[in-house]
Amino acid sequence: MKQAYISYNGTCIPRKDFGISPANRSFRYGDGVFETIRVEDGTMLWASRHYQRLHRSAAILQMILPGSFGPEAMREQVLELYHKNQPDGGAARVRFSLFRSDGGLYTPLSNLAAYIIESEEVPGPGYPFPAEGLQVDVFPDMGKPPGTLSNLKTSSALMFVMASLYKTRESLNDCLILNHHGAIAEATSSNVFLVRGQELQTPGLDQDCVDGVMRSVIMELAKSNGLEVREAPLALGQVEHADELFLTNTINGLSWVQRFRHVSYKNHVAAQLSAILNETVRKEIAKG
Repeated sequence: MKQAYISYNGTCIPRKDFGISPANRSFRYGDGVFETIRVEDGTMLWASRHYQRLHRSAAILQMILPGSFGPEAMREQVLELYHKNQPDGGAARVRFSLFRSDGGLYTPLSNLAAYIIESEEVPGPGYPFPAEGLQVDVFPDMGKPPGTLSNLKTSSALMFVMASLYKTRESLNDCLILNHHGAIAEATSSNVFLVRGQELQTPGLDQDCVDGVMRSVIMELAKSNGLEVREAPLALGQVEHADELFLTNTINGLSWVQRFRHVSYKNHVAAQLSAILNETVRKEIAKG
């Protein structure tokens, strides 16, 4: 369903009537961050995690959130837009874009933040676990730079655009992105996990990966269901000798990798975790 409305600073307006200023700092400088949120049957999944990450990101970028904007306001505004665009319910991808107010060149005139919320329908219910896995390889052209900003979902996304162009050109489903040490940081829009026996391994935040909401959900679910979880650097050699490889994000949940270069993978642990994730989602929706 094509979105009919967007929300600008908490007010729903027709999408066709909205346009950004040429001085918008996210447009000019990538001066912003965003949250990608899944809404299912009127429930904003992982709501507190999304708000907390948005709040942390704003603090790091020295943006000032509106005084009345708290976790409940975020949830209410996201759901108001969802219901306007999808009155019959279902699943939706919501993008919450936060950016510094207009003004200034590289030096801002104000640190006050503004925001846009968008929503569009996606397949549901729940997170499907496909029979066919992903085909992935490494994006070879550039690595992810280190630093505090590497853990944020920022509006500065050119590296991910280039990686996505590469995967399309090479007929891949996704690409693994390396950090400045040549270890794996993440994929184009997902965090990366590998399985060895009953242990999950994923790059730590010091490896320049995005601090993913679904990453934290999967780590908690794995630990509570008897799996060991280790955050550590992931070298390409480790990936090639893993039992399983999968990617996580809040829209798709858990996506298993079937092939990386010449290596094929199983999906037993990935399938178990996907089932546990879907049961957790059903409980969240039931709670309302």
